Order: sequence, then C-alpha cells, then structure tokens
Amino acid sequence: MNTDFYDSVFEENIKRGIDSGIITITENQRRITYHCKRDYSAFLKDPEEKNRASCFCELVLDYGYPPENIDIEVVIPKTIPEDKADIIVYDDNGAEYLMVECFESWITGDEYEYAIELSSEKAEHVQSKFFALTADVRKTVFKAEGFKLYETYKNTIADIPTKYGEIPQYRFIKGVKDLKKVNKKTVKTLLELANFIAWQGGTIYDPEAELEVNKLVQVKIKDEATTKYGEVYKFQIETKESPQHLLYKINSIYYNIQQSDDILLQPDTVYKIVEVLQDIELSSAI
Repeated sequence: MNTDFYDSVFEENIKRGIDSGIITITENQRRITYHCKRDYSAFLKDPEEKNRASCFCELVLDYGYPPENIDIEVVIPKTIPEDKADIIVYDDNGAEYLMVECFESWITGDEYEYAIELSSEKAEHVQSKFFALTADVRKTVFKAEGFKLYETYKNTIADIPTKYGEIPQYRFIKGVKDLKKVNKKTVKTLLELANFIAWQGGTIYDPEAELEVNKLVQVKIKDEATTKYGEVYKFQIETKESPQHLLYKINSIYYNIQQSDDILLQPDTVYKIVEVLQDIELSSAI
C-alpha cells in the first residue's frame, strides 16, 4: 500500500487499524470496512470518513473498547427525517455508552458550536452516557446527562474514559499520554482556525487579536518545554474547567515568559483556542 497515504495522525491510526485487523481497505484505497458489531463498508475519500476511521481505531486500540461493542452509522430513534450517529459504543449489556460525531478538519468556531448543539440533541435521542465530537486531531467530550448548551464547560470532560472506567481529570500527561506529533500543514490549518476564532468568527480583522494568539502559542511551546515526565500539561482543558480558571492558568505561564503582560482575549475565546491547539505538539512542527 502507498505509504504516502499515511501522512497525518489519523492516517497513522488507520495503518494501526489495518495491522490489527479491525479495519480493511481496498487496494485502490477507495473503500474501508469496519470489523465491529457488524461489518460496515464506506467510501474512504471523504475527510469525515478518514476521521471516523481514525477515531474507531483509537477507541479500540487506545481506549480499550471491544470492536464487537461498537457500531457505525447507527439510525437514531424518533428522528424525522431519519438521522444517524457516526459511531456508537455500547456497554457490555448492550446499552448506549458513547456517541461520537466526526467532522472535517476545517470547521470554524461557530460551526463547531452548532455541531455541539446538534450532537447533544442526537445524544439525547440515543440516550448515551457520553458524546464526543472529533475533527482531525481535535476532540471534545461531554457528559450527556444534564447537558446545557449555554454552560457546556460544566459537562465537558477531559477525555473519553478508558474501557468504561472513571472520567479522567486530564487528557495529556508527558510521557504517559503525550501530545500528537503533526506536520506543518496541520499546524498551519489549526493556527489559521485559532486566528479565525480570535477575530470573532472572521467578522473583523484585528492585528491585536493575532498578537494575542501569538501569546497563546508562546505559552503552548513553553508548557511543552517545561513540563516534566509524568507531569500534567497545563495547556489543556480539564474536566469541568471554567473558561475563567483556564485563562488564569494560561496567564500564569505567560507571566513567567514576559513578567509584565497578560493575555487580553476574553476567557471564552481563550477556551475555544486552547480546545483547537491542546492536542498537538506545537514545538516540533513550527
């Protein structure tokens, strides 16, 4: 198979899935078959499908969920017109545990917020315990029960629980669960998205907003450099962490860099930008 196919994080996950036998891909790389609760085949050319394939492989290989407890493209009950969930993980008793919705990498802040709203409605119909959104390297996870769109952080959890276990407080720990190494193209896309968020959805172009994003980039690189093996990275969103607490945490790192200045973006804006950048190892790709 053409090794150029594996030039990103999700494509490396697909390779791991092939090697482990949980997915197969045709020789021309046009179709993928998921070997899960039922064999399911789809065209692989769409970015969303590559993202779904990557997520499926991570759920099995990294989070420990049995492939026979996972289904793909599941019809959601009581939806007109008929709607489907990209991935559903069931518990050992057959109850819906986790619903995952997969999107293309370039999804803007407003579009992502709308996707969260739609996914929360799907999860309510499915009655899953958790739901998650993925877009390339980005991943946001929520506890479904009591979800409120205007206070999403109260239901945001750091990561998908491993094999039906406890909700983790953090996602990334150096040397234990590390940041994802990505190529320069992915970094460029995510930084453009971060600036787009800082520019209030692209409605204005504010050079000062771009300077504030650069401050966050400095914080991210500093955090990657100074975090020791076994320590939790600070540039990440913890379970139920408020935007205000996250900004305080980010500013404490930035103060050690400049010792005079603060990040001037609003807490909600910083929260969204950290959400975009937290998964990647930025220092190795700039």
